[in-house]
Amino acid sequence: MTFLFIILPGMKRNTLRKNPFEDEFPVKTSNIFVAVGRGLYVYNLQMKHVIACQKTAHDSNVLHVAKLPNRQLISCSEDGSVRIWELREKQQRAAEPVPTGFFNMWGFGRVNKQACHSVKKQQENATSCSLELIGDLIGHSSSVEMFLYFEDHGLVTCSADHLVILWKNGERESGLRSLKLFQKLEENGDLYHAV
Repeated sequence: MTFLFIILPGMKRNTLRKNPFEDEFPVKTSNIFVAVGRGLYVYNLQMKHVIACQKTAHDSNVLHVAKLPNRQLISCSEDGSVRIWELREKQQRAAEPVPTGFFNMWGFGRVNKQACHSVKKQQENATSCSLELIGDLIGHSSSVEMFLYFEDHGLVTCSADHLVILWKNGERESGLRSLKLFQKLEENGDLYHAV
């Protein structure tokens, strides 16, 4: 069990509380998903920096973010959109020398140490993953306030338009219907086995 110190206004500084996000984001995953304004950021706890970001994930402020299985996350926004993202590894290219100025390109003058330092810093801070949009759920006409994901039942979203929508995975549901149909046919003896 993992514990974090959470300091809230009016709390004593040494009060120990269970991590409220432990069920959604176990510490062993080492990634924290954060919504800032319209953007989404993935912070790696081991590397201690942002490994992926989507600065304009939505047209309005992001209200809720949660992790899904298979390196996916979902976000909802004031603009009424619900989006599904996938965290993908970027293909790392070999480091290429970057010119620091016009004259250095032609070999004139000496290398500007400050410019070289900023280029190295940019390469160190480069994100190692990307957030790719893989789904956009369209159905709400107002701000999507919250959602809940149930692995066996799908996704439930609620919005300021007074709608609660249950979203299902079409491929999964089709497979389940086929399985139930074959089970029912087998029970009734209506299933013909070709020899």
